[in-house]
Amino acid sequence: EGSSFPVYGKSRESTFGRYTRLPGSVADFARRPVWDLGLHSAGLAVRFRSNSTTISVRWTNTFCNSMNHMAPTGVRGLDLYAWVDGGWRFVNCARPGSGKTTESRIVSDMVPEEREYMLYLPLYDGIDSLSIGVDSCAMIGAPRLSYPVREHPIVFYGTSILQGGCSSRPGMAHTNILSRRLNREAINLGFSGNGQLDYEIAHLMAEVDAGVFVLDFVPNVTVEQIETKLLPFYIAFSETAIRTRRSSSSRIQSFPIRSSTCRPPRPSAGSTRPLPNTTGGSGKAASAISTTSARRICWATTARRPWTASTSPTWE
Repeated sequence: EGSSFPVYGKSRESTFGRYTRLPGSVADFARRPVWDLGLHSAGLAVRFRSNSTTISVRWTNTFCNSMNHMAPTGVRGLDLYAWVDGGWRFVNCARPGSGKTTESRIVSDMVPEEREYMLYLPLYDGIDSLSIGVDSCAMIGAPRLSYPVREHPIVFYGTSILQGGCSSRPGMAHTNILSRRLNREAINLGFSGNGQLDYEIAHLMAEVDAGVFVLDFVPNVTVEQIETKLLPFYIAFSETAIRTRRSSSSRIQSFPIRSSTCRPPRPSAGSTRPLPNTTGGSGKAASAISTTSARRICWATTARRPWTASTSPTWE
């Protein structure tokens, strides 16, 4: 018997690994620190439902990272929430062991009734494999509720603050808190110390049909980087969004952005105000560039692997 478990928080249908944030196509172009941090599962969550009285987890971290200023549960632990009375409620976290692979019972002795769950993945490490354990006679399957809402997610780009730096557990990263409060999927593109206006990330963001884009890169960039990379970053974002729009029937939202390749707008009748000079010479000015995206996040599927001992939990 197989079950489908959607992975929330991914910017693209397919990434380098099931629990990674970046597609393999950027591996040859992204800076090495950005790529390595993209292998961290910050902001990703697995959704499922079960009527089990006990929920256990077994997972293998990619790196077995540790930091002296951040709790291990936040770095490479797991965090379970349940949908209760119209909202997401904290259940418990799974504390990582000393090695890469950990097996932990998150909660037990619950009333045997069907519940919807969301399992947050590590903020500063990756996941190579993940299994969810339930009672041998219990069911586990794909969620019935489409929560958090996946249409028009919130896309965050920035620094360690966004990745979840120093959060005590994955669910307490502020992007995840906002996702639960708004009941809207959030995509975490925070890269610790490396929110430095990388154009590959601009292209990736532009492919998402987002409701809101949140940019918080300022703590990681210098004045020189802002002067030299900010405008090209926005232009790269807009150009990708335009190409995506041409292959999509999605509704388009427009906003103004400066670009040296745009035609200057016509001044209003009677206006004597000169056009802004954005190129240093020709006086070319801003025009409206439409943006959109059409990518949707698909559901990932894993095979069910029951344990042989009837007294042991069934793992998914």
